[in-house]
Amino acid sequence: AVSGKHRYNRIDLDKLGNTEPTVQKTQLSFPKNYHLLTIPGNINYQSKYGSYKVSFQKTSDGLVIIKELNFHERIIPVNEFDDFRTFYLKILNFDKTKIAIQQM
Repeated sequence: AVSGKHRYNRIDLDKLGNTEPTVQKTQLSFPKNYHLLTIPGNINYQSKYGSYKVSFQKTSDGLVIIKELNFHERIIPVNEFDDFRTFYLKILNFDKTKIAIQQM
């Protein structure tokens, strides 16, 4: 629904998936003798269409990642498709954030 370049009818986000605010917490534990090379920067992206936050917190044996996504609009009119598509594709790109660990 969002991958196309042109849109001819509105988007009802509730029909595409879960649009309720979500929080995902992931705990990564690294193998012994491995350490995190760098901690990615936190992300805080706000738009008319929603908000997206990711925080990275180093722990003694790994990393905690907390991701929050909240859609503000449920119905996207045809004339706002390009703006919504930009918002959504940025979120997808943020989800590709990588971490690197190294053996000591």
